Amino acid sequence: VIRAERRPTAPGYALGRSREEGGFYAACRWLQTNAPANAVVMGRPAYLLHLYSGHPTTQIEPNTRARVQEIAYVTKRHVGYLVQDAWPWSHSNDYLLPYLREYGDKWALAWQDPQGSGVRVWRRL
Repeated sequence: VIRAERRPTAPGYALGRSREEGGFYAACRWLQTNAPANAVVMGRPAYLLHLYSGHPTTQIEPNTRARVQEIAYVTKRHVGYLVQDAWPWSHSNDYLLPYLREYGDKWALAWQDPQGSGVRVWRRL
């Protein structure tokens, strides 16, 4: 049981037992060292994002309507960065992909995991 609970870190990552988890923590580290200290970051789960990035955070709301995401959540909360995680359980892409299709011109890809987990960080233009 202990061996299963304390699995080794995924190869190539400082933290995380899977590539998806490692990519999330690598994105947090990137934000910690590259984003302005007061920049609001949106992602899932927001509490881990805050804990590991040190930034004020808000969660990606479970809403597939891009206009609602933009007006009610992103603009209202002054989101400067989006974290597009690769965890299947978070369902972030269910909400981010429709949003980025419609509002992608307001964002630039700031970072993507060089280890290939699929995790990305987007910066508001």
